[in-house]
Amino acid sequence: MRVPSLNPVEKMQIPEQKNIVAFATLFLGMLAFRGLIPYQPFPALLSTDSQFEDWFFRPTGQSAGLIFGLTACFLYARYRRFAAAVRNSAADGWPLGIALLPFAALFYFWGIYVGAPDLQLISLVLFCLGAAVLWGGRAGFQVIAFPLLFLLLLIPIPAVIANQIVYPLQLFNAHWAAFVLDLWPGIDVSHSGTFVSTEWRRFQVIESCAGLRTISTLVMSALVYAEIFHRGPLQTALLLVLAPLIGLLVNFGRVLSLMLNPAGEIAALHSLQGVVMMVVGVLLLAGLDRVLIRFIPGETSAAGPGRIPGVEGEVRARASARHWLVLALLAALALGSFIVHPWEPTRMLRRAPYGIPSQWAGWRGRPIEIDKNAMGSVAPDRWIHRLYEKGSAEVEVFVATDELSRRGSSLLSPKTVLPESGFEILEQEVVAVPGLDVAVEASVLQGEFERALSYRWVTGASGIGVEALRLFLGVDRSDWVTPRRLILVRISTPVGQSVRSRSRAEARLREFAGFLAPSLDEMARPEAL
Repeated sequence: MRVPSLNPVEKMQIPEQKNIVAFATLFLGMLAFRGLIPYQPFPALLSTDSQFEDWFFRPTGQSAGLIFGLTACFLYARYRRFAAAVRNSAADGWPLGIALLPFAALFYFWGIYVGAPDLQLISLVLFCLGAAVLWGGRAGFQVIAFPLLFLLLLIPIPAVIANQIVYPLQLFNAHWAAFVLDLWPGIDVSHSGTFVSTEWRRFQVIESCAGLRTISTLVMSALVYAEIFHRGPLQTALLLVLAPLIGLLVNFGRVLSLMLNPAGEIAALHSLQGVVMMVVGVLLLAGLDRVLIRFIPGETSAAGPGRIPGVEGEVRARASARHWLVLALLAALALGSFIVHPWEPTRMLRRAPYGIPSQWAGWRGRPIEIDKNAMGSVAPDRWIHRLYEKGSAEVEVFVATDELSRRGSSLLSPKTVLPESGFEILEQEVVAVPGLDVAVEASVLQGEFERALSYRWVTGASGIGVEALRLFLGVDRSDWVTPRRLILVRISTPVGQSVRSRSRAEARLREFAGFLAPSLDEMARPEAL
């Protein structure tokens, strides 16, 4: 294709003009998205004894340094191809670029307002994708799409969703570990809830051993592997589908090895075994890839740092209006970051659960410790945990509140029906309790040495999907919604296997629900100061 000739003055002006746009874009981009350094959507609410253990095996999230570093490598491998696409200045696909930029601005300013760096990261991805389309057309978008979308691995799973995944994974690992150990000659094993007991030790599968982080890391590894070795779409899809299964298997191997190792409780060894199993997972992924190559011959991608046909060559035009549009929006974002201020909550007078009477109708309550391993990452703002006694009868009461000011935790978790980690659910149903206008989840729980009946309910909450969306967008950290407060209540009492014992336990819990109702009503009505 013939390129129109330019006079010497124009040839000197074009590179200078484009250099100005490039440097201005880089400067304004660093200014606008400075809030992403350091990137920490929300800190760990509950840390393990080992900081390395907490960083490497925390149930949700990925290492920001690792993801940003890999993204930089992917971009470096593509910069020549992207530069070629920009020099070509293709105008195809510009409607997509125009459509992405407003969403980028929306996520950017909303992320600043609600204090959500992960939403600003989404803004960065959308902005760069839109700029890639406007600057390099569809060719530019295709070149840069993977590295930018790879950044989305840093978006944490909403706590509501993570809670529904982590606890079943804990039970899965505990159950199958007990099953495998029971097959081992000379080992007597008992299993209850997340506990596995042998003759020499008692092991608990905590959240960092559940395997969600291992699964997400193996999915990330599959993406990196497919990118480095230029695997085609079908083989990449198969690797991504099978990576979670490998992650589940590898994590189970880690749990089993810790149970069999007498020194498994040592934090350094605990973490080292986890890292070793991660490496084993990557090797298994590579082995799976070799198997897939045999069944999918020629399934490789042409992507790489090579040339793009038809776009290499001499500079063809000055920085167009599309370049200046991107630069203008970036300048607006940078300026807006100094104008939009983070949300500050309205000061409210909220009654704490400590005000619930400790004596009532012959019942005397005393505080008892909370099982932090049973709660895991469920971290309420305020709570009480009491054991009420009246003669030989006992009722355990747990009341917790969440002001919804933090996005990294949620009270909506299946494990909140459990008084302790050693219990597992035998039966569960939703019942109506007089005096309460919310559904109550009634659970029959079996521990190692006792059985309990538990009533659990949450006031002020919507469904799981709605709560997940509100957490993700940080809606409750804004003045656009009415302030609310979640109140979690769990009451439990020992119960026998007879029908009569069950009836007495139900009557006892319904009596306590009526006792708590007035205090809960007061706690649910905040007053502005």
